[in-house]
Amino acid sequence: MAKKGKGRKRRRATPSGGRQEIRAWLREAAALHRAGKLRSALALYQAVLERDPSCADALHLAGVVAHQQGNHLEAARWIERAVSQMPDRPAYLVSLGAVYLDLGRASEAAAVLAQALQYDPQHPEALYNLGLCHRALGQIEAAEDCWHRLLASRPQDTTLLRLLASLRPLPPDDPLLVRMRELAGRSDLPAQARVDCWFGLGQAWERLEEFGKAFACFAAGNRLKRASFSYDPAKDQRLFAAVAGQWTSAVAAGQAREGGEDRPTLIFIVGMPRSGTTLVEQILAAHSRITALGELEVVPRLVRGPYVRATGEAYPAGADRLLPEAAGRLAASCREEYRRLAPSAEIVTDKLPHNFLYLGLLARLLPEARFVHCQRQPLDTCLSCYCTDFAANHRWAYDLREIGGYWLLYRQLMDHWRRLLGPRLIEVGYEGLVSDFEPTVRRLLANCGLAWEEGCRQFHRVLRPVHTASALQVRSRLYRSSIGRWQRYADYLEPLRRVLAM
Repeated sequence: MAKKGKGRKRRRATPSGGRQEIRAWLREAAALHRAGKLRSALALYQAVLERDPSCADALHLAGVVAHQQGNHLEAARWIERAVSQMPDRPAYLVSLGAVYLDLGRASEAAAVLAQALQYDPQHPEALYNLGLCHRALGQIEAAEDCWHRLLASRPQDTTLLRLLASLRPLPPDDPLLVRMRELAGRSDLPAQARVDCWFGLGQAWERLEEFGKAFACFAAGNRLKRASFSYDPAKDQRLFAAVAGQWTSAVAAGQAREGGEDRPTLIFIVGMPRSGTTLVEQILAAHSRITALGELEVVPRLVRGPYVRATGEAYPAGADRLLPEAAGRLAASCREEYRRLAPSAEIVTDKLPHNFLYLGLLARLLPEARFVHCQRQPLDTCLSCYCTDFAANHRWAYDLREIGGYWLLYRQLMDHWRRLLGPRLIEVGYEGLVSDFEPTVRRLLANCGLAWEEGCRQFHRVLRPVHTASALQVRSRLYRSSIGRWQRYADYLEPLRRVLAM
């Protein structure tokens, strides 16, 4: 009798009943997939492909599962094979476009999404993601065209309304803003739909320099969002204390064996969200020796999977159990993933801000890596977080007191890394970039072992995909309006100022 909790052994399809069994497996896999049982679904899709390696549906759906699991490179390989089998399937092309977009390959994503629209001109996901591609590439009118086409059939889609309103300044009586005001007050709509409207309206009023109205909208959106989940600041306090306690100078000094000579140099750009990380990466991307990869999940995936297997414990525990041989394997795996993302790159950047949680581990695994820490005036940083509805799960970011508390935890941890890493931690201030650009960038490049290049002065002309909340700002020359932004909202920030003691 089979043991409970163990998957039953699956019969191989026989030649006589192969087609029916494959279809049955696909139906079973699809049911598991819909139920969120991704690993089981993927195993069944792979079983189908063992029997029939050219089964386009299995290739496509295996790729969709990999994409949902965050394995974007693997997803691209599966779905590319599906498209090669059936290039006229819009669903396959749309899935491939979504994967390319998450890989930062916005131009390729736009091409396959445009191809999907040739077969289905009103495909909603194709139009939506093609708009994201155009926005990531700074093509504002093209993004508007995609989203207006989609909005015609979905007039109450608040995500679309917010995205369209974010592209350019609008007068108060613009139909988009009128519709958002009406929808924001609709108690029968889902909470997130109303949150979209409040944040979009806040941004619109701020552009019109109506700061009281802007803050009222941001506050309404934050209250609604914060009421939709639970958040325990003490949990973050324990995490940050454990990270600093585990990763000491003695642990981080046990460097992993270095990789081969062909490895790319790695630059990790970290800091609080909204502290200038996107701007710094855009400037580095203008350098001829650097390939900017954007915000990647490489390090969090390494921590969630291989690190746990190597130490037997969840991060940050287990630092003292990471033996040299296991650390060497982790380092090789990490380097290989960056190499697969940019095979010919000499130097690559990863600008996931919250990688600041892993700097001790990265310092040990990757002796060649450098860490760029982006800093911005605390009140400006925290206010900017409060005015942003993050795509990521930043539960600390929707209450002024909780934002301030999180910023203090971040500052304490960065003080710890500063003592631990010494010159490997390169500090860049947002205000210095704006007010004293060339000397600041020259110092940054020199600390990364690079010479100044005139192209860095024209960073705003670099055509690369940017998917963060700063997607449009980095297409512009430096501007001073974000420095001291908090002063326009000073009357409303007393709870934050008390926490920060400012």
